[in-house]
Amino acid sequence: MSVAISNSSALVDAITIVNRTTRRKIQTPESIDDLGEINLQIGRIARASGLRVRNVLLSDNWWNEDSGPMLGFFDEQRYPVALVRSRRGYQIIDPSSGRKIPVDEESVQHLSVDARVFADSLPTDIAQLSQIPLWAAKEVWPDIGFVVTLALLTTLIGMLVPQATAVLVDTAIPEANLRMVLEIGLGLVAAAFGVALLSIAQGIATVRFSIWVNAKAQHAIFCHVLLLTAPFFRRFSGGDLLDRLMAISQVSQEFNSTSIRSLLVGLTASLNMGLLFYYDSRLALIVLSLGLIVLAATVLGFFSIHKHQRELLDLQGSFKGFVFEITSAVGKIRLAGAADRILKLWLQRYAKQVGVGLSVQQTEDSVDTLNFSVPLAGLILVYAVGGQALIEDGAGTSGLSLGIFLAFTTAMTTFLLGLTSLSRTTIEMLEMLAKFERIKPILSAERETKAHAVSPGILEGRVSLRDVEFQYDAKGPVILKKINIEIEPGEFAALVGPSGCGKSTIFRLLVGFEHPTEGEVLFDDQDLTQLDLGAVRSQLGCVLQSAEVTAGSIIENIAGSSKVGIDEVWRAAGDAGLSEDIEQMPMGIHTMISEGGGNISGGQKQRLLIARALVKNPRILLLDEATSALDNNTQAIVTASLKQRNVTRIAIAHRLSTIQDADRIFVLENGAICESGTFEDLMRKDGLFASMMSKQQAG
Repeated sequence: MSVAISNSSALVDAITIVNRTTRRKIQTPESIDDLGEINLQIGRIARASGLRVRNVLLSDNWWNEDSGPMLGFFDEQRYPVALVRSRRGYQIIDPSSGRKIPVDEESVQHLSVDARVFADSLPTDIAQLSQIPLWAAKEVWPDIGFVVTLALLTTLIGMLVPQATAVLVDTAIPEANLRMVLEIGLGLVAAAFGVALLSIAQGIATVRFSIWVNAKAQHAIFCHVLLLTAPFFRRFSGGDLLDRLMAISQVSQEFNSTSIRSLLVGLTASLNMGLLFYYDSRLALIVLSLGLIVLAATVLGFFSIHKHQRELLDLQGSFKGFVFEITSAVGKIRLAGAADRILKLWLQRYAKQVGVGLSVQQTEDSVDTLNFSVPLAGLILVYAVGGQALIEDGAGTSGLSLGIFLAFTTAMTTFLLGLTSLSRTTIEMLEMLAKFERIKPILSAERETKAHAVSPGILEGRVSLRDVEFQYDAKGPVILKKINIEIEPGEFAALVGPSGCGKSTIFRLLVGFEHPTEGEVLFDDQDLTQLDLGAVRSQLGCVLQSAEVTAGSIIENIAGSSKVGIDEVWRAAGDAGLSEDIEQMPMGIHTMISEGGGNISGGQKQRLLIARALVKNPRILLLDEATSALDNNTQAIVTASLKQRNVTRIAIAHRLSTIQDADRIFVLENGAICESGTFEDLMRKDGLFASMMSKQQAG
């Protein structure tokens, strides 16, 4: 179990030491002592510093491998310490004294089995896609410089081959100088070994920094996605959004060591152009002209492919969204007899997608054909012009010897192959650029928690909505009209009303998924829009209409990401009226649940969700029709357990008999509160509530 610490400075110092090796700056937020519980303090510091934090378990002999710097906890008091790896292995660093203790079989006994790892979030000041690789690579610039240096050295060594060829043909062989031939041969063998070793080193370094950049960028972007506001996810269909999110992984996979090395080979091969002019300027101009043709074709292909590639990816995203909607509504399509119409729409969309795809493929094939033809055309032209020059050289009128000519053709082949490789890689990376543009709306979307968000502290449980109005769209209908609700700590409040009156919308406002168009949502008299939403939600227990159980064991479903012990899980299950059911299951609390809870009853599923909400010991509990599938006995058990917890409860109820003991009942109609009071008060008023109750009793 996690505990509270009285002095937060040790925690801040320990986190600072952990992140020092990665040059991350830790921002100390105000008033973290009032959060009490150490996990809340860690989360608050991480959010203020633009970092993500995750829990890890330290396995046996974990210190023998490099897992990066971590925040650990020492002794039973769980004193925060830094776990940092040096050349001699991991060390435990006391943040107060700076004392360092090597991690070994003895010292590790004082460490808790859990630790915290920090990772970068995507900075809010990144506005351009090109900034992401630069930001992700800031820790590996030495590796990048090393790779570029190796590429240059490899190219320079490779340039010795044509020079050696010229000396061999023009000097060593005509003079029958066997020693020179042997020396040149040994030199070329040594150069080949050198190039091989440099290529291996370059490959290792390239793989290392490309994996680092990919992992960091992909992690940061997905963390960014998890922080986006709820309205963002309404902008795209499910399939289109999934396609955009998958583009993040696809871009990372395409930005691999092979692509990087191809670019480097193409760029460094251009150095051979200087060698070509050194040998013969006339022939070099021919090769340069061919190179310019390749570059021109690449540029023209770039613009043509880029235009069609963007259109193709947009069509693919729309098509996937369409298919996703179809597969989600197969039953409805069959009942409506609309299969033929849907098939026609599918064929129209698919045909348009194929047409644009063919345009992209035709342009790519044209560029590839040119790239294949240019080296061959270069050889033909150079041999034609060079052959004439060699004849003139035999007559003493030309300065071109056979050795120089062979050296020239060797350097020319290296140059043209490198240039065409660069062209092909550029065309291949166009798709990555188009996918980057698909990701751009995700990167520019607003995050729900701002950097300047205020810590809510430990909530007492007071909830207020004051003059709240809300509409999902500026041009859409007003969903909530002048809502005023006051709920005191520990009270049980209920929201009732006909479907579509705004009950679930109020819950979305309370959890911060939406913000009121006008008015305020307050927790302990603090405006929710100014608070750290993560810190607020950590003190809320929610069972929403859309909540689902996940595939896994019962204990995993209840505990979730909370680091709670099995005793807390059993207590939550007992308070939810689920403990007896669990005991009767074959594997008890380790019984596996299928995705969506298909192998348990509706009542067990609801109680499991209630237990999940209770396991965190929330200050406020939000229940959106969370007990509709419970029988009366189970309902009574859950109600009694919740009373003992002294937690503020806000429930949406359709079965009005379940809220007879509510302290306050708010009746909504057409987005406004038309009645409020206790159950008895509302029954005496003989208004909408009484009418709804009489209909349920009659039914």
